[in-house]
Amino acid sequence: MCPTPSSASGILGSVSADAGWTRLLPTGISVRRQLISAAVAVLALVALTAVLQSRREDVSLSIVFLLYLATVVLLSAAGGPLVGIGAAIVAFLVVNFFFTEPLHTLDVSDPERLVELIIFLAVSGTVATLVDTASRRRDVIEERTAEAEQLAAANDLRTALLRAVSHDLRTPLTTAKLATSSLLASDVSLTPEQREELVRLADDEIDRLIVIVENLLDAGRLQAGVLVVDINPVAVAPLVERVVHSLPPADRHRVEARVDSEHIVQADSALLERVLVNLIANAFTADPDHTIRVTTSELGLPGEEDTTLAIDVVDHGPGLTDEQREIVFRPFHRFEDRGSSSGIGLGLPICAGFCEAMGAELDLVPTPGGGLTARIVIEGAQ
Repeated sequence: MCPTPSSASGILGSVSADAGWTRLLPTGISVRRQLISAAVAVLALVALTAVLQSRREDVSLSIVFLLYLATVVLLSAAGGPLVGIGAAIVAFLVVNFFFTEPLHTLDVSDPERLVELIIFLAVSGTVATLVDTASRRRDVIEERTAEAEQLAAANDLRTALLRAVSHDLRTPLTTAKLATSSLLASDVSLTPEQREELVRLADDEIDRLIVIVENLLDAGRLQAGVLVVDINPVAVAPLVERVVHSLPPADRHRVEARVDSEHIVQADSALLERVLVNLIANAFTADPDHTIRVTTSELGLPGEEDTTLAIDVVDHGPGLTDEQREIVFRPFHRFEDRGSSSGIGLGLPICAGFCEAMGAELDLVPTPGGGLTARIVIEGAQ
């Protein structure tokens, strides 16, 4: 399946599972996580102590120090400096009580052992603090990297938008202006046929402008997450008939519709119609020499009350390479070999966004014999 852009699901952004919990320290770790880590620390230290107690005769004191130190480091990474330092103090007391002579007392008879315990406590506390500092620095770096990537993506999108709009809005505006200026010129003698041709040219260019503006507005609605979706039962055959009838007379004969009259899907009628109009227009652009077919087929198992319906718009143009399929749903991407210079590269991204908003999916698959099939997949059809 090809990737589709997100539609109306990102207004508020992601919310942490720890939302609502106050912060204990400016460590970026919530009180909830610290409490959970503290509970885990207790269990981990108890379990480690029980294991080492059972093998006390086989394990040297240096190994005991290292095992507790490793545990403190892991707890520091999970719960922050408070948990880490707390675990270090508890580990210090446990090692002193269970593993340092005299056993089962906090007294230390050997001065060297006392020095070792103090060094262990100092190292554990320092490591706990350093682990938290490194973790915070990593989080800051990741956050700044993400911000830089977002800014770069926004800049690329802005550049592509300005490039596309400056060319694709200016061209029809200029053409329409020249046509109307010629019609209004008093010093130019035009035949009725020439006047009709200029009027038709101006009308076609204005239609192009309307499509471009509608696509820009739709892209803005999808990006802002304010697309209104009204899901209702939609009869597919009448909708396809309306779509074909809305095409210019010169294009209607190029569309062959083979749609089962009994298919009903749960969708937004207006959005689904817009998707089909855009897909057919895209197919016209890619394949100007052949008939464009619109077909439906059931993808579910026979006998199921609800099934999955595929609505296909089939062309026999150049199709898409694997590389093109990876980027075809990015806004403002156009492929010259598909004749895409007539648009600003928003048709397919908008179609995919509309489909996702309706709970459907837009996929692009190769047409047998060459070309591209744009497939709308809608679950729960009847």
